Amino acid sequence: MMARALIISDRLSTYEDFRRTLNQYPELSVWVLDASDLRFFELEDNAETPELVILDVLASPTKCLAATARVRALFPKAKIAVRALALWERYLPLILQAGAHGIIDGYTYHSRHAMSMLIDSMMAGNIIYRIQGSD
Repeated sequence: MMARALIISDRLSTYEDFRRTLNQYPELSVWVLDASDLRFFELEDNAETPELVILDVLASPTKCLAATARVRALFPKAKIAVRALALWERYLPLILQAGAHGIIDGYTYHSRHAMSMLIDSMMAGNIIYRIQGSD
């Protein structure tokens, strides 16, 4: 069985405290996956796809773009939100074209509390289309 929400990140250390908090609530079904595993990740035939994927690949905009396309191919029915930096402005439309449903401001959502609120909001059906400096 697949998680309801999947966080894919190239900075797993950021999510260690967050992961410990999530493990206290198994009904949340949130998985955290290292982005380097994404190239080799294969969905089992009997596995359910996640409802939500948060992609947090901040190494470079091109890696984020490639990861977005890979996630869309793996999970065609999932909502995909990409955490990006505002300075990637010219890549943001490409990330949406690659299959993301929304862009999350990487500067705004960086604490455990902010990420918890973000996931709660997105699981309720809200996708956030916001980058720094816009309303």
